[in-house]
Amino acid sequence: MKTKDLNHREHRDSFLPNFRGSEKVAARFGRNLKVAATNTISLVIFFLLFLSPILYAQESPILRAMQDELQRTTKNLKLEKEKPPYYVAYRIDDEENITITGRFGAIVDDESERDRNLYIDLRVGNYDFDNSNFVAMPSYDFSFGSPMENMTRLPLDDDYDAIRPKLWLATDAAYKEAIDVLSKKKSAIEHREITEKIPDFSKSTPYVKIEAPLKLKIDRDLWLKNIKEISNLFRQYPKIQTSRVILSTKRLTRYLIDSEGNKQITNSFLTFIEAFANTQNKAGANLRDYVGFYAPTPEELPQISLIIERVKAMADTISIYTDVVTEKEYTGPVLFTSDASCQLFYQILGKGLSDARKPLYEQEQMGEMLEDKTGFLAGKLDKPVLPDYFNVFDDPTINNFANTPLMGGYKVDDQGVKAEKVELVKVGKLVTLPMSRKPLKEIKQSNGHGRFYNGTVRSYISNLIVQSDKTGEDLQQELITLCKDNDLDYGIVITQLAPALPKTADEMEEEMYSYFGGGKPETPMLDAPFIAYKLYQDGKKELFKGLNFEGITPSVLKDIVAAGKGATVYNTLIKERFGGDAYLPVSIAAPPVIVGKMVLTSKEEKPKKRPFLTHPYFGK
Repeated sequence: MKTKDLNHREHRDSFLPNFRGSEKVAARFGRNLKVAATNTISLVIFFLLFLSPILYAQESPILRAMQDELQRTTKNLKLEKEKPPYYVAYRIDDEENITITGRFGAIVDDESERDRNLYIDLRVGNYDFDNSNFVAMPSYDFSFGSPMENMTRLPLDDDYDAIRPKLWLATDAAYKEAIDVLSKKKSAIEHREITEKIPDFSKSTPYVKIEAPLKLKIDRDLWLKNIKEISNLFRQYPKIQTSRVILSTKRLTRYLIDSEGNKQITNSFLTFIEAFANTQNKAGANLRDYVGFYAPTPEELPQISLIIERVKAMADTISIYTDVVTEKEYTGPVLFTSDASCQLFYQILGKGLSDARKPLYEQEQMGEMLEDKTGFLAGKLDKPVLPDYFNVFDDPTINNFANTPLMGGYKVDDQGVKAEKVELVKVGKLVTLPMSRKPLKEIKQSNGHGRFYNGTVRSYISNLIVQSDKTGEDLQQELITLCKDNDLDYGIVITQLAPALPKTADEMEEEMYSYFGGGKPETPMLDAPFIAYKLYQDGKKELFKGLNFEGITPSVLKDIVAAGKGATVYNTLIKERFGGDAYLPVSIAAPPVIVGKMVLTSKEEKPKKRPFLTHPYFGK
C-alpha cells in the first residue's frame, strides 16, 4: 500500500508545474482532490454497509455448511423404492439470552444462555400431497401439523467441519421420519372421508437477505440493580402472597436456506420486563395479574421511574380486588377501553384469523386436546365481521404506531418469505387472512405470516392495527345514554381482561383428567374482565369483580355500536399453553369500543384455603 500511495503522489506532482501559472486552476484542482477524497470515503461507507454482509455470507462457515449439505441432499438423498425429498429447508437459530429474576427485593436468578439449534423442514411427496399437515401417533409429535421439526443442537463455534456432520445426520433422520409419516398419512386418509383436496404446501418467490451477525449488549450491573428495586416494591403490599419480576433480553441470529433459493441471515432482538403478582380474595379464589414492558433492547425500555409507577398501579389494583364483592350478573352495553379493547380484538379477530388450517390427526381425540381455539373466522371470507366503518390490517414491516413501539414485527417470516402488509378487513368485510405456506382452499400463497411457535410454523398475526372511520367524542357519555335508553342503572367499563398466563401445574392436571375422563374443559372465547367498574347514570364509578362473559361468539364484533378516538397499543407475548418457554411477540393497536349488549354471569370456582399464617415479612 505504501509503494502504491507514493507512486500516486509522484504521478499527481508531475502535473503540478503545468498549473503553476494559474492560481485559479490550482485552486480548482485542490477542490477536485477534496471531492475525490469525499467520494472515496463514500465508497468505503457503501462497502461497509452493503458489500460487507454479502462477503460475510460467502465466508460464513455456517452458511457454507448449510449450502453444501443442502446441495448434496437434493442431489443424492434417496432410499430404494422411495422418492427423494422434493423440498428441504435448513434453519439455524443462534440465540443468546440473559435472564434476571427478582423476588421481594432479592435476585434469585441471573442466567446467561447461548444456544445454536438446527431445524429441518424436509418434505417427501409433492406440493399437493406430502408428509405435512398430519400428526401421527404414537410418535408423540406435538408439532401441530408440520413435518416433525426435530431440533438438533449445533456447536457454538463457527466450525464448518463440526457443523456439517450434524446437518448430515439430522437430514438423514428427518428423511426417514418424513417417509414414515407420509405412509401413515396415506393410510389414515384411506379410512377417512376427505371432501376437499387442498395442496399441502405452496411455492414462494426466493428472497435473499444477508445481515452481518450482531451481539447482545447489556449493562448487567445496572439491570441487576433495577430488578432488585422493582421487585422490592412488593414489600409494600401485605395482601400479595407471591411476586416476581423478570428481565429477559434476547438476540436471535437466524440462518435460513432452502431448495427453492431462499438464503438469509437476519438479526432480531427482544427485551422485556414482566412483573407478576399472585394472591387470593377473601373467599379463596385465585387472583393473578402481571404488567409487561417490551422493546428491542434494554436501552429502549421505558424509564425505570415509569416502570415502577405501573408496577405499583398493578400491585395496588390486585390488592384492592381482594376485598371487592363478587357480582351476580349483568346484561347490557359494555365499554372496552385501554388494554381491554386490544385484548377483545386479539382474542376474537386476531386468533380467529390465525392458524386457520388444522392438521389431520391419526387419533382424533388427541387433536381435540391439543388444538387451540384459532382460525374460527376463516369461513367468513368476503362476509362482514365488523361494522362497515372498521378497517383492519396486519403489518410486520412497521416497528411503531402512534409513537409507541410495536413488538410483533419482523423482516422475513420463519419460512423465509419476505414480510408483507396485509389488508384483512375493509369496510367491515373480511377480505383475506394472514398466510404461511400452508394453503387454504380460498388462498393459495403465503403473504409472509408464517411464524414459528410451539414447535411448528403456523400462520399468525404480527402487528394487528384496527382503525375506525367513525368515532365518538365521549364513549363514557354514550354508555350512559345507552343505559338510560335501556332503563339500566349502570353500564360496565372494562379496562383490562384477565391475563393470559400459562396454566399452573394444578390446572394442567385438572385439564388432563377432564379430557381422559370423557369430559372437555371449556375454553372461553373471551377472557373474563379483570379490571372493571360500574358506571352509573350520575357518573359515579364502582369496582366490580367475579363475572365472566356468557355466550360469546365471533358475532360479538358486529355488535359494536360505537368507537372512540385514539388508539391503545398493546404489546404482549403469546405464551405456550402448558407453561413452557416458547412465546410469540404480537402487537395490537385498537380504539375503545362499545358492544351494544353482552351477558356476564358469575362462575363457580373451587376456592382454595388461604394460608393459615400471614406472610412472614408482614407478620413480624
